Amino acid sequence: MKFARGSSANMHAQLQAERELANTQAVARARRQRQKSNRKVVQKGGVIYAANARSIVQKREQEEALKAARALLRKERATAKQLLQDATRRPEP
Repeated sequence: MKFARGSSANMHAQLQAERELANTQAVARARRQRQKSNRKVVQKGGVIYAANARSIVQKREQEEALKAARALLRKERATAKQLLQDATRRPEP
């Protein structure tokens, strides 16, 4: 029984660590991208105002964050599924 509780605690700790690492990496990636694209062309033709440009960038960042969150969720589910399969697998004598 203690082994099962310990395994469960380890699984949750691992998932939390992976979640935090992925979040940190996503933030660092977004920061590098922002710094790299300071001189990027935001529109061809017509006039664009700073407020419009800011809203476009903000929308893009929100979409990227959502995409990263979905990828993280997929990875967490796959990891949890794998850990559950490993935990329920009977050892062969």
